[in-house]
Amino acid sequence: VADSLNGIEVELRLAEASNKASLVKLVDGVGVVATTVGPYRRYGWLLAELCAELGIDYVDLCGETPFIRRAVDELHSTAQLSGARLVHACGFDSIPSDLGALLLATEVQKQNRQVASIQTTVRRLRGGLSGGTFASMLGLVKDAARDKNLRRILGHPYSLNPEGQRTGADGSDRTDARFDPDHNRWTAPFIMASINNRIVRRSAALLGYGNEEFRYDEAMACPSQRRAQMMALGTQAFTVFAALSPTRWLLQRFLPSPGEGPNKEQRQRGCFELHLVGRATDHPEPVGRVIVSAQGDPGYSQTAVMLAQSARLLAEGHIRVDGGVHTPATALGFEAIERLRAHQFRIDFEAS
Repeated sequence: VADSLNGIEVELRLAEASNKASLVKLVDGVGVVATTVGPYRRYGWLLAELCAELGIDYVDLCGETPFIRRAVDELHSTAQLSGARLVHACGFDSIPSDLGALLLATEVQKQNRQVASIQTTVRRLRGGLSGGTFASMLGLVKDAARDKNLRRILGHPYSLNPEGQRTGADGSDRTDARFDPDHNRWTAPFIMASINNRIVRRSAALLGYGNEEFRYDEAMACPSQRRAQMMALGTQAFTVFAALSPTRWLLQRFLPSPGEGPNKEQRQRGCFELHLVGRATDHPEPVGRVIVSAQGDPGYSQTAVMLAQSARLLAEGHIRVDGGVHTPATALGFEAIERLRAHQFRIDFEAS
């Protein structure tokens, strides 16, 4: 990668993720850290902690709710004092959902209305999951099977909200197939919903666009009721198999290993398209929708763009928010929307 950058000189540094002294040398003189070292609960904590202490801005691709919750609980005050902006989930989870919800809520407010709910439906999705993503998922389910507190954090719909704001109208993540009248399609649980839901709810709480009755949910559109039911059952089965040692071992034999992912041709064929439908407190019908889409593998080609541009916005001084643990919407906001539009992302509002 360094050799492909047309003569731009790149300094390479090596550090051990579990050795704080080596990480101090790694970040010496650095303004922004962009880290992809997952599973984050295993390899990522010391680096995030160091950035919070030293006032270094930080972005990651973390989709692990317990890791982000620990950062909220233990690093937010430290980052506020140092000025570090720690921005989690700066990839496919959860930038499209979080920035799309921000745009939709803002447009609803322009109509002098309060947003009551946002339903996100993934209309198109073509791409490959990495071995690292599967390793994070399997590790979370394995640990949660043995740790009651971890299960509570994973299952709580408001576990990433600020303390004192961890209640609301939403319940547990959906596990069933349902018909979506807004899209005239059957839908199934979306694999990324467990993190996206909580990131969006944290943004809504911090930015004040969601009240106690605000609801947010995500689902995957399916071509038929049968396909939706099969996908819902498959999601439930994966969770059960991942929690049991014998079947988890079997899953690991067939899933890609950490470091493995789709090839160049597969990445180019990838794409995604999300539709976010909003309703207002004074209107039962949809008042508008936001469409977020891009061509290219969502978890690789476009996640690389999202992470890189998030880091650049912080490094270039375009972001004026205070230090603390942020979501993409609370830290990067409309600056990120405009930057991604300039990189061939579609992020558009359509009034109903």
